[in-house]
Amino acid sequence: EMFLEPSKASYPSDLWSLGVTLFELVTKDLPFHSESDLMWSVAIVGDMDSSPPSVLDRLDDERRSRFDNKLAQVISTALEKRVQNRFQTADEMHEAVYSCLVDRGEACYSVFISYRVASEAPLARLLFDELNHSVTPGGHRVTVFLDSHRLVKGEPWEEGFAAGLLNSACVLSLLSYGSTAPLATLPPANSAKALAKGWEERPVGRCRLEGCEADAEDNFLKECLIALALLDRRDAVDRRAEERGFVQSVFPVLIGSQKTPGESGYPGMGSFFDVQVHRIFIDVAILYVLC
Repeated sequence: EMFLEPSKASYPSDLWSLGVTLFELVTKDLPFHSESDLMWSVAIVGDMDSSPPSVLDRLDDERRSRFDNKLAQVISTALEKRVQNRFQTADEMHEAVYSCLVDRGEACYSVFISYRVASEAPLARLLFDELNHSVTPGGHRVTVFLDSHRLVKGEPWEEGFAAGLLNSACVLSLLSYGSTAPLATLPPANSAKALAKGWEERPVGRCRLEGCEADAEDNFLKECLIALALLDRRDAVDRRAEERGFVQSVFPVLIGSQKTPGESGYPGMGSFFDVQVHRIFIDVAILYVLC
């Protein structure tokens, strides 16, 4: 950016510089070569569609075989010539580097935020921004796994939340009308009456679960059930040494309806239990809390 249009240099520009530093630390060599300053600029910005250099191409056979391929990809991503293909924030790059340590078993996530994308995405992001990199009174630096990162980037949903749940100590499940209503079926004998009272047939655009094989998969329910199963296995007598997952606690966060601008209490939220719905919905929420 400094060569092409200095006014557009921003955070991704700094992350590109960090990528150059990491490349040199690993290989003891610069990612781009040239005989003069002028040709150096051509080497860097001459072909904007060329693939970024990889540290694996500069290592000898022995080091290449032992070097983490995922970390090599992180460095290459930082060196992408086009800004849109690069890490956009330091948090994003930190997450990519930290995930390399998690995959090697050298680190874990403090918190996994479980939520339904259609209804809790803004609040999940707010929690992530507030909790990630914060420090507890005991001196622990909190690292949060937010599964939407995997979803947005097009990676398989199961791969994202499995990686988070299996490597997190605490799970925060965001429970609102939007996340729990699809889990509760309409009363079979009084469905028309329930709809007249305000029940939605397809809350947040999802079919309600009926408790039968024809039910569509519900990823939020999967996350909740897996989290509780991992918690149940925490102190199991028959737990095997190779068994993955070490969830220590699950905290449901009950979320009420978002207050509108001009309404008293805005931008806060109302009580979770103020939502006017059938008793079965409240039973679902209370049952989850008790579990």
